[in-house]
Order: sequence, then structure tokens, then C-alpha cells
Amino acid sequence: MAEKHHRDAPRPLRYNRGLVSRNPFFPALAAMASLAGCVHTPESYPPPMQRPALPDAEVTPAQTLVSMDAPNAESFFVRDISPALEGGAWRWTNERPELRFLLRSTSNLKAVFEFHVVPATFEKTGPVNVSVFVNGAPIGRINCPKPGAYVFKQPVPSKLLKVGDYNLLAAQLDKVYVSEMDGAKLGVTLYKAGFVE
Repeated sequence: MAEKHHRDAPRPLRYNRGLVSRNPFFPALAAMASLAGCVHTPESYPPPMQRPALPDAEVTPAQTLVSMDAPNAESFFVRDISPALEGGAWRWTNERPELRFLLRSTSNLKAVFEFHVVPATFEKTGPVNVSVFVNGAPIGRINCPKPGAYVFKQPVPSKLLKVGDYNLLAAQLDKVYVSEMDGAKLGVTLYKAGFVE
């Protein structure tokens, strides 16, 4: 005989899958929209398109700098960068955005990160320090004392780089906005990253 549940016993949680985003940044974005008070949060949010792993051929040595609006931008992402393109030009980061690049040469290259500190997140975090790493080694840091656009551009010692293999370019934020709703994190809005001569 099946047990009867007591009327005060907790019931299993139910949710409508159509209303749950598969975008890991969505809960924090919804919270930011509420914080800003100027963006309507949709009642439903379609899951991002599922794609198979991209072949190495899509990350080519010819492309060492990637804009977030490039059609193949996601093939450069390693971690902590939203799959959703916002405003036709940028993507939210998390705490440690990281990208990968194949290089033909390792001499006379500079690492570049172009990003924006958003006023609504700055209200919660205050000044942000962004440290930049190439293949795990620190190469510099930029202080962001106020909201606005920032460009990190720093020479990279050639001994840190590899030809014919992936080179990892990462930015570590010392503070990020943390959603009170679910703990999701928002860092900065990234426009461009990579290596230039």
C-alpha cells in the first residue's frame, strides 16, 4: 500500500521548461534589467542554438584578433563569455573570460582586451581591477576606477607564446556583480580580444 503524504509535507518543485533559460548568464541579466529598471524581461526565453564542437580549422592562424560580433566568435571562446551577442557588438563576461588563438608568429605581439564597465554593475562592485594572462602567465593589469570603455594593450614576451598550438588569453576580474536571485555573475561587456602587432 502506497504511503499517504501528510498535508503539510513539502511537495516536489515543478517548473515550466519553456520559461527556463539555458543561457547561464540569463538569471543575472534578468536581475540587472530589474536593477536598471529600463528593460522589460521577457516571459519566455528560447534556449541558445545547440551546436556540435567546432573543428580546429575554424580557428585559423590568420585571425589573431576577434570581435564579439564576428560570425565565428564563439569558436575562440574557452570560458566565461556569454553565447548571446548584445547590442550587435558585445557579450557579457563572467569572472575570468578566456579565449584561444593559433599564431603563425610569436614575435612583436601585443595582447588586447577591449571592454566596457557598465554603470549598473559598477554601482554594486565599485572600481574593478582586470589582470591579463597569456598561457597562464600574468602580463599586466588595468585599473577601472569608473564606468566606461577600457582598452588593455600590452606587449607579450615571445617566450610565453607557441606557434602551431593554442595560446590562451584570459582576463581575471577582481570583482563582479553577483545576482542576489541565484548567485549568477556578470563581469564586463567584451567587444574585442586577441593579439596584434
